[in-house]
Amino acid sequence: MGLKNTIFTLIMLPFFGTVLSQDLHFTQYQFAPLTVNPALAGAYHGSFRIGGIFRDQYRTVGGNGFQTLDFNIDAPIIRGIRKQDWIGIGIGIDALDQAGGLRYNSTFFRLNGAYHFSFNKEQTRILTLGVQYNTVGVSIRQLSTQDTRGGNMISDPDVEAFNARGMEGMINENYSDYVVGFMYNGKGNDSDFKLGIAGARILRPQLRLGNSLERLDLRLTAFGNYTMALGDRTSFSPGFLYQRISSAQELVVQSQLGYLINPEKQIKLNGGLGYRVGDALQLLMGIDIKDIRVGVAYDMNISSLSPASRTVGGFELAIAYYGKIYKKPKVKPIIVCPRL
Repeated sequence: MGLKNTIFTLIMLPFFGTVLSQDLHFTQYQFAPLTVNPALAGAYHGSFRIGGIFRDQYRTVGGNGFQTLDFNIDAPIIRGIRKQDWIGIGIGIDALDQAGGLRYNSTFFRLNGAYHFSFNKEQTRILTLGVQYNTVGVSIRQLSTQDTRGGNMISDPDVEAFNARGMEGMINENYSDYVVGFMYNGKGNDSDFKLGIAGARILRPQLRLGNSLERLDLRLTAFGNYTMALGDRTSFSPGFLYQRISSAQELVVQSQLGYLINPEKQIKLNGGLGYRVGDALQLLMGIDIKDIRVGVAYDMNISSLSPASRTVGGFELAIAYYGKIYKKPKVKPIIVCPRL
């Protein structure tokens, strides 16, 4: 078995242990807010937000690699207990498909609610509590020695060890749990700062795969983002994302510049770089046209997988629309009194 197949086997087999149920990872995580922190539901200016991401990853390593799709919609629906507070809700759907010999699929459905508590009437200092209910479906196709003797990527002993766990045929299982998150949002005349932390699978649900019953580990996620104006047309946005599941952890740091090329038509170009520590360099590009945001990202793998991936990590295409619905003002009738 060549280097490419060896590396892919070493990566994929542990994936079906306790790490099997890990949540999804996006380079442009800002376009998938409900996967980061439930407190982000309704945390923006507008009437509703709808968006999604398509990610294609490791195509050069494992046959067809991974394809991931995210769709989300959220809105600040009603006022809270006080006039300066409000409640946001959201719904998200995510699908992960791994093609090739290891046929792994998972589908996430998220139902989200968040209460935004403002410390002042100007809504410049806000503390948010978010709660999310998740249901996750997992399916795995049993491996066979024919998958490898025909030139696929997994060795026969690995297949036998995998099937020894009692995974015969297609395994279909599901679980549900909750995510709780907090966020602080501070706003200035030309700046916006967000800092949050969330815990997923707080009830430690169990997932049965064949003869194995896996208790899922708690996932902790922290993020921060700061956007400030550098002039009339230029903005600067550094940020980070940190995630931890058991002993596995991930840290992403990013920075983007935005330039308003056409103030009248509200067209803004965005670009920047990111780094997933120990794993990949990230190239970020995008454009804002009024209430529409489009983003493109490319990951260049620099980890131990790079000989097999040929430095190709993942490609993402993301889009979001911020809808704004305004009530028409009620104009009082004008009574004209002719002079006598």
